[in-house]
Amino acid sequence: MSDISQNTELSVKEAQLIHKYKNFYLNLQSGRRKPETEAQKHFIEVTLGLKSATNIHEVAFVKYMRKVANLRKEERKYKKEINPEDGPTEGWYTRDDYKKYHS
Repeated sequence: MSDISQNTELSVKEAQLIHKYKNFYLNLQSGRRKPETEAQKHFIEVTLGLKSATNIHEVAFVKYMRKVANLRKEERKYKKEINPEDGPTEGWYTRDDYKKYHS
């Protein structure tokens, strides 16, 4: 298999696999689905970073997860940091308002 250490671009075939099997892959990764074959056990080890991807399913999923992580990283970069001075000031809520909106 090719070096996928930095590559996040999915080939057409990889994108098709992700589209078709994404829930299956995610369920294996999360433990909601127990592995039934050696290939599925290897897939889990790949998702844990214990082994290298050796087939197109593993390569596609690794690239997909890396792409998702990169997108989340970019989103966090553009989110405005929360500044307490931008929020409600003292007296903004009455005690009753606070209870009403936070109960």
